[in-house]
Amino acid sequence: MSRSAVWKHIVALRAAGYGIEAKSGRGYRLEGLTGSPVPEEVVPLLTTQAFGRSFIYLETVDSTNLKARSLAREGAVEGTVVVADSQTGGRGRMRRSWVSPSGVNLYCSIVLRPPVPSFRVPEVPLVAAAAIHGALESECPEFTAHIKWPNDIVAGGRKLCGILCEMESEPDFTHFVVVGFGLNVNLDPVPDELQGIASSIAIESGRTASRARLLAAVLNRFEELYLEWIRQPDLGFLLPRLEGHAWLKGKELRIEQFDKILTGTEAGLSRQGQLLLRAEDGTLTAVSSGEAHLRSINNETRPS
Repeated sequence: MSRSAVWKHIVALRAAGYGIEAKSGRGYRLEGLTGSPVPEEVVPLLTTQAFGRSFIYLETVDSTNLKARSLAREGAVEGTVVVADSQTGGRGRMRRSWVSPSGVNLYCSIVLRPPVPSFRVPEVPLVAAAAIHGALESECPEFTAHIKWPNDIVAGGRKLCGILCEMESEPDFTHFVVVGFGLNVNLDPVPDELQGIASSIAIESGRTASRARLLAAVLNRFEELYLEWIRQPDLGFLLPRLEGHAWLKGKELRIEQFDKILTGTEAGLSRQGQLLLRAEDGTLTAVSSGEAHLRSINNETRPS
């Protein structure tokens, strides 16, 4: 390769944000990475067998979940990861949009093919939440994050991460599950429409974080917990983390479902991941899904 060809690559790498030192007569030395969630930065940090070994990175996409679902239908192997720098149609639960600017956050979807009965698949979001929480605990010790049932990670009561799981199955067989998550990493400040609702790692910790390191930590932890979940009959092995770091623990709640509203006090989780809600008369209800909000003393709904 000619010197001019080498130089063109060096210029391109520097333009992408890589720190490269030049030494006359000796060549070039890589001084710093960008922290972008590209395979060249993420894969060397993986300790997984399957998660991230098939790694698809896109500058922009409508939705990583939609892309991963399409790939799953075409036969993508378990552990296939789809990552985008930005999304034009990011989605959360209940068909809400997910703000997905470029260059600051993590938008990732993972293809799973769990060999378990379909009735166990609703446990997957909490496995993912435990994995993401564990990764944040190790990579970002400057602040405390909590798990908000059924599928969020919060810091100071503001959303840090949302998880969206989608599946295709038959009564006795799961074809695939796509686990998507959006993690606010270096978003600072948050958009006006999300003030008081969302936060980011940069805001909570006071520093920027490497998206590549965070993604690798999530994938490493997620595969470990996922394989253990397959071996176990339920979520019992994860309850200490899920309940020990629960944002809603012991609080007065209002649970909004599509056709009704439930109220009561949070009383833990079942081994299947249902939220246990204690009514005023002491009866317990196992809630499988819904949007949880905190209630004030006069029963008004508070931001949660």
